[in-house]
Amino acid sequence: MLSSRSPAARNLAELSSQAILEGLARCLEAASPGDPPLRLISPSSNLSARYAFGEDLAARCRAMGYSAPASLGYHSFAYGGEDLRRVLNFLLDKIERDAGLNE
Repeated sequence: MLSSRSPAARNLAELSSQAILEGLARCLEAASPGDPPLRLISPSSNLSARYAFGEDLAARCRAMGYSAPASLGYHSFAYGGEDLRRVLNFLLDKIERDAGLNE
């Protein structure tokens, strides 16, 4: 279960990489409730575990129809940037559509 909390942030740059990864995992779980839950990594996980988690996030986004660049992965998610904003917009739009909020 996802559990950690970050203080309120006004933009993505103010979030820690762990908060961003957890937020993406929550969005993915909300957008595709039939999929198995994601196992979060701890901030102290080794580099290969963090990369594997990023690849899992990217694969789930692609499976939901997001046309992600081949480079989408852990660095895109953990360190922000335009790729992260696009993914979040895609997931939030999907959640809204599925909940009937865009009508």
